[in-house]
Amino acid sequence: MTGTLLEKTRDASRQPRSSAFLPEHIRVVGRMTRPPERRPVHDTIDNIADWLLEWRQLSEGIASFDEFAWRLVAAGTPLIRVTLHTATLHPQFIGSTITWWRDTGETVQVMIAHEVADAIPYEKNPVYRVCYGRETLRRRLDLPDDELDFEVLIELRERGGTDYIAMPIDSAYAAAYMLTFVTDRPRGFREDELADLARVGRRLSIAADRYNQYWITHNLLCAYLGPNTGPKVLTGQIRRGTGMELTAVLWSSDLRGLPSAPTVCPASG
Repeated sequence: MTGTLLEKTRDASRQPRSSAFLPEHIRVVGRMTRPPERRPVHDTIDNIADWLLEWRQLSEGIASFDEFAWRLVAAGTPLIRVTLHTATLHPQFIGSTITWWRDTGETVQVMIAHEVADAIPYEKNPVYRVCYGRETLRRRLDLPDDELDFEVLIELRERGGTDYIAMPIDSAYAAAYMLTFVTDRPRGFREDELADLARVGRRLSIAADRYNQYWITHNLLCAYLGPNTGPKVLTGQIRRGTGMELTAVLWSSDLRGLPSAPTVCPASG
């Protein structure tokens, strides 16, 4: 399961309504707003499909996803929100979600804690059902509350959404990616638009695999080696016998008596 907490919030940076979730269950790791003058104005689905195969900047996944959403809008697709949910390997977090909103112009990436997956039953969890059950979920949002089976649908309707689709995107990992699109057009998505979105979604999986593999490695190294050492290892500083000099403070004290004076000495490592 990836990104469930974000599916229960009005946007990626606000806290969920449920008191079952604590602030530490969601961590914002990236945020950007593209200036209006840098947003694509004209595009086509064919151009977007070709561009996705050229997405090579692994460390700029949030910026590339932001551009992906604006390109779809420039191609005439009536979108108000786009999200991508991915699994990860991390002792604290189960996955990541990138969310783009047209009305705010903001794209946010968050990490989702394992506790979120434990709190939501499968039938009420759209991310689990799409990523692991491989379901495609489409819901009209102009319905009474009791006919909307996921809490996120009510919140999307409050933001002006009229039609929601969540589709599984094949990945190189056990779980699929979940890609969602929401429109605010009164009549919802046309069938040809859904076909175009499925087409670019299949292309998106290639870029997502490359990006996800990078971030899985980055997250594991940071979790077990630390935020300073992990990135250095990732950039290639792994040769045995090499290191760097640093100044460290070593403190030795007797817990049963008076503490000894601190010793300052150079160290290497």
